[in-house]
Amino acid sequence: MPEYWVIDLNENRVLCHANPRSEADGGGDDGQIDVPFGEMLYSATIEGLTVDTAGRG
Repeated sequence: MPEYWVIDLNENRVLCHANPRSEADGGGDDGQIDVPFGEMLYSATIEGLTVDTAGRG
């Protein structure tokens, strides 16, 4: 899965995980972006896709 978002209601943020590594390379993701509610979230894999997180939380 090239990208997924986790909405963390307890911490008022969205975690964007992108660029997964193979198990041979240790697994996990190369990048995690922490976006606090109130800021714009930009997709790492879909050009032009943005989400306004204002008013969340």
